[in-house]
Amino acid sequence: MKRNPLVKIPKEIKLKICKRCLMFYHNRKYYEFDNENIASFFRDVLKTNFSGDYKIFVNNIRETNQGKNFVFDLTLAGIFEGKLYKFSMEVPVKKESYVCSVCLKKASEYYEAIIQLRILERKKQKDLIDELLPKIQSLTKKSAFPLSRVVKVIEKKNGVDVYIGNAKIAEQISKKLSKEFGAKIKKSSSLVGQTRTGRRVYRFTYLLRF
Repeated sequence: MKRNPLVKIPKEIKLKICKRCLMFYHNRKYYEFDNENIASFFRDVLKTNFSGDYKIFVNNIRETNQGKNFVFDLTLAGIFEGKLYKFSMEVPVKKESYVCSVCLKKASEYYEAIIQLRILERKKQKDLIDELLPKIQSLTKKSAFPLSRVVKVIEKKNGVDVYIGNAKIAEQISKKLSKEFGAKIKKSSSLVGQTRTGRRVYRFTYLLRF
């Protein structure tokens, strides 16, 4: 590969990408595998002599070595010694496939909260549950929180228990349903473990009485 005096490419560039959801991991965060995020990734790993801000455009991506590596066709544009330079280059990247923690949790029916729907009047029970469950499903799908989904629904004597993958969206949904339907909320939590850094992990329950 021909060297460019304006850009220094590391000897080896690695991209850690989940083989299930195709999100890639960089700087302790997950990103969608799209041109904007890929361009931001290269801004971090490439060293340039441009003065000030510069642009990176992703023209093409292809896989090589039976899908084990990527070759990114990039265009860079920036200012060097008062002049505008714009050029294209190919950058090889080693692909590191793995299964991210989010996908692992989805596969194991991981959940962080339970929304307990309890309807006191039996005559209203079925109709109200049929109205509430689609609302919960819709709100989880619209949420940007990771693991925001309905994991499972279990029937109970006076209603259902809805298991939610993300605690934050579970709290938002509970408050929204309480306001819309006039339900009373009772929140509780239980300690289920701790992370490697010592942070305590809790599971939350939101009891809504209608």
